[in-house]
Amino acid sequence: MKVLQKPWVRIVLVLILVFGLVEVITDLTKTKKETMNNSIGGYVNSSIPVFSDVVHNGNYYRGTGNIFAKEGPGSSPGKGAVEVVPGEVFVPDIPDFLEKIMKKDGYTVEVKLEKVNKSAENPIVLYSKKTSNIKDLQVKIPKPHGHLYRYTLIVRDGNGEFRDIRYDPLFASLKDYNVAMNVEKNKYHPKEVLTLAVTNWGPNHLSYLDEWKIYRSVGGKWVKVDTWGPPESFPAIGRSKTVYYPEHALLKGHSIMLNPGVTYPVKLKRVPLIPGTYKITGTFGTSTKQFTLEDSFIVD
Repeated sequence: MKVLQKPWVRIVLVLILVFGLVEVITDLTKTKKETMNNSIGGYVNSSIPVFSDVVHNGNYYRGTGNIFAKEGPGSSPGKGAVEVVPGEVFVPDIPDFLEKIMKKDGYTVEVKLEKVNKSAENPIVLYSKKTSNIKDLQVKIPKPHGHLYRYTLIVRDGNGEFRDIRYDPLFASLKDYNVAMNVEKNKYHPKEVLTLAVTNWGPNHLSYLDEWKIYRSVGGKWVKVDTWGPPESFPAIGRSKTVYYPEHALLKGHSIMLNPGVTYPVKLKRVPLIPGTYKITGTFGTSTKQFTLEDSFIVD
């Protein structure tokens, strides 16, 4: 007991207790996965895929000409419905030679836009015109969100004989988005590749920026991690010019499209991971709306 009464012994004991407490706190920090805002909305049981099937199957049963590309019944799930922006003009995909035969051979096209239900029934005609001008095939979409439309093109030759027909299922973008990002593991080793999954529950298309930001918890604050340049992320989805790849759903910058109802795996490399608690943030949205999602993980 006399030894404990010596000042230098007391100082040593206090230091041991302090450093031990710091070690415990540090260890707790390493193993704490924090709750993050990693999603907006949730799973949606949409009627749009069924609606799309019904409309596309009409092409198989009635489109008997050679103006438009043909697909077999049940092939529409790969295509789905065309997402259109309420209040804006829909520009359809038209074969290049159709305009030529309209001018040269007197072909005409009857274009029609109808509001329909999820079974493509009870049509209400919103626009109808017989024309030889390719520009008349563009139609303005009404302003309400979430409505379903059937867009129809009927081609006739110079004698008025039927040559082909095509139906396109359209749906006006909904106001709400349903998307999530999830780090695939709660805990990683320092040299592991960080993996996450991004999911678009639909029915809207949207995109995410290939510019992930990573932060480490230091003293109760989030400090951005130097990733030695942009992380390598996958997949690098190519872009194609088609109504089934809506440009309005792309964020400005290096964005990657997230189709409705899909989950994409993402791997991030060149990220220095030392023991600690981390969070990763990503930017999601469209050309007119964007939001940030984040998820946490630990390295030990």
